[in-house]
Amino acid sequence: MALKETEAGIQKAILQWGAYTEGVSMFRMNVIGIPIHGQPGKYRPAAEKGIADIYVQLMVWGIPVSCWLEVKAGKRKQEESQKEFEKRVENYYVVRSVDDAAAALEDVRAKSTSKLSEMINLSIEQAKLIRRMDELA
Repeated sequence: MALKETEAGIQKAILQWGAYTEGVSMFRMNVIGIPIHGQPGKYRPAAEKGIADIYVQLMVWGIPVSCWLEVKAGKRKQEESQKEFEKRVENYYVVRSVDDAAAALEDVRAKSTSKLSEMINLSIEQAKLIRRMDELA
């Protein structure tokens, strides 16, 4: 009999992996962290329904970039409130394993690096244009 993987177990594995990954800070968001009296292992839910399970701050070229991970086990799908939250943020990923989380962070890193490179190139081109205008003046 195969052991059934739970969302809580996947979250725990991702958070443990993140703790040892350079340039990554992860925070579990789907609980406030206050235990419910008389219910061992149970915690108060997040104040906002639909918020992603894990918030990630990923350092890209020394700049913090946000990423949101919604953890799902098996064939479970997002709830409507989770889809609404996804629409309001950037870099939102549904993940089912540590490998999925690693791939999501690599995607965020690649997109952010590309955007930063583009911004730097634009800045260089603007500086050249300003210098040229100064020379003509």
